Amino acid sequence: MTRTSIAFLTSTAIAGLLMVGVARDKPSQDELIAEGKALYEQYCLTCHGAAGAGDGEMAYLSHPKPRDLTEGVYKVRSTQSGSVPTDDDLYRVISNGMPGTSMPAWKGDLTNRQRWALAQYVKSLSPRFATEKPEGALRVSAVPAATDSMLQLGKRIYAAQGCGQCHGATGKGDGPSARNLRDAKGYPIVPYDFTQSARFKGGSAPRDIYRTFMTGMDGTPMPSYAGTLTDKESWALTHYVLSLVSKEPAIPDFGHEIVAARVSRLPDIAAPMDSVWSGSKVSIIPVRPLWDRPGAVDRVQAKALHDGRTLQIYLTWKEQNPSDGYARVQEFRDAVAVQFPVRQATGTKAFYGMGDAQNPVNVWMWRADWQADLARFRDLFALYPNIAIDWYPFVTDPTFVPALRRGNLNATTLRLTSVEDLNATGPSSITSQIASKQNVRGFGAWYEGAWHVVIQRDLRTSDAEDAQFAPGAETPIAFGVWQGAQGDRNGQKSISIWQTLRLEP
Repeated sequence: MTRTSIAFLTSTAIAGLLMVGVARDKPSQDELIAEGKALYEQYCLTCHGAAGAGDGEMAYLSHPKPRDLTEGVYKVRSTQSGSVPTDDDLYRVISNGMPGTSMPAWKGDLTNRQRWALAQYVKSLSPRFATEKPEGALRVSAVPAATDSMLQLGKRIYAAQGCGQCHGATGKGDGPSARNLRDAKGYPIVPYDFTQSARFKGGSAPRDIYRTFMTGMDGTPMPSYAGTLTDKESWALTHYVLSLVSKEPAIPDFGHEIVAARVSRLPDIAAPMDSVWSGSKVSIIPVRPLWDRPGAVDRVQAKALHDGRTLQIYLTWKEQNPSDGYARVQEFRDAVAVQFPVRQATGTKAFYGMGDAQNPVNVWMWRADWQADLARFRDLFALYPNIAIDWYPFVTDPTFVPALRRGNLNATTLRLTSVEDLNATGPSSITSQIASKQNVRGFGAWYEGAWHVVIQRDLRTSDAEDAQFAPGAETPIAFGVWQGAQGDRNGQKSISIWQTLRLEP
């Protein structure tokens, strides 16, 4: 077998890149670790936990589970199986994220130096890095052409090596062993579906796939084929697997801009097919489920308009099984939300997962059940028209219904809008604004296999808890989608990282 190795930027090269123009102020290792610790506590602690053990506040919502950083075991590496990763490996994963997991790409929100500092702090969480050095770094040979003979060889190797036992005969992740797979922690693990749009955890380029075959994915059942396959066989398997991938291009996690075109007339929110929308730019925003599963929505189409006084955002996403469930305990409703920082950050952005104590966020959440309530309020009598119960004459009297007395919007029988105006300062902190401050309106309809939702609010308000907008200005925006038929509710949803909303002057 040909000796192989994977080449990426060396630590020295990256460090040099980070320090361009500030060589005299190059930080010490201790300074980088301290800077990385502060960033970790703002952006990473919620999932990975205070000590890095993968037990953060949001860990229970995530599948696959967040990495236990204290063990120093990583899936994506350029080193041999069983070895700690290089600094460059950590930097690359922090930058690019891991598709198919809740780990986002931080390249769009953090500077090179910040990501480098995070990599150094992550290393400090495991004792392995103090006593072990990365071993078996491999260099990737030139990528050969994906000829018919290479593809046929790859297909034979796929069968001979038993890849179909986990990934299935056609690569859909439905092999006979798929339901019984566990990772090193004992958690169920789902084999990758090669047929979906290229979203491989370690990267979707041929070199990335080749690297995975050579190094394996430590902590998972995915083995290393170094020493088992020749260089040619490894490339043949790489090309065959890539031939199974959907031709629909993957969407990068970051760098998307939604432009709110300025118009003289805004359409009625209940008319998403109004011709005014036809000239507005469509932005396709990637979202990823915190709990990975087949059939999860992976993108939202977004448009925006404003007339100098009011902002409208039009969102569309595919949903084959719409749900406006509201009363049965086994039913959940579809929903979509947009999130903005309450205040424009002067330094680092708020945590995209519901903000933080220093950087609160404003959330506008459209709900399918509330939309149905606008036509006719539904209660148990709507579900069970022949129900027989005791008579409670005071069910609409706030004196006897505390939720009504406290202004709980979920208890009201008089629905005025299908959108809830909320604030958050981190996970589990979501709070509805009082009824008198509910100033966001919306409309949603499902047809032709997709939801179409328009959300509207004035650019400026007098409420200090509201995000504020101005023509010619831009603000971060993030998205969340709930699929009720798949059990999404509360924190179980598909989300985006921060993107940009820009209003034309």
